[in-house]
Amino acid sequence: MTVDIEGAVLDLESTKFAEPSSITEVGDIRLQDVLIREGGFRDDDLDGRFYGPNHEEAGGVFERDGIAGAFSWERD
Repeated sequence: MTVDIEGAVLDLESTKFAEPSSITEVGDIRLQDVLIREGGFRDDDLDGRFYGPNHEEAGGVFERDGIAGAFSWERD
């Protein structure tokens, strides 16, 4: 996840999703220029929120191209 606080947008990339029954890779998800508003971010494929005292953590859910899941992120 890359966050541009001044531009109020973020990019999210998740790679190497695999089909659990066969361990065959089924794709990557890349979301760009997702708007940040009031501590959260949302578009057609993503719904997430920042957490922690300085918004150093984020989590949410996504669904795209038949792949659905949840994620968490912590700033380095």
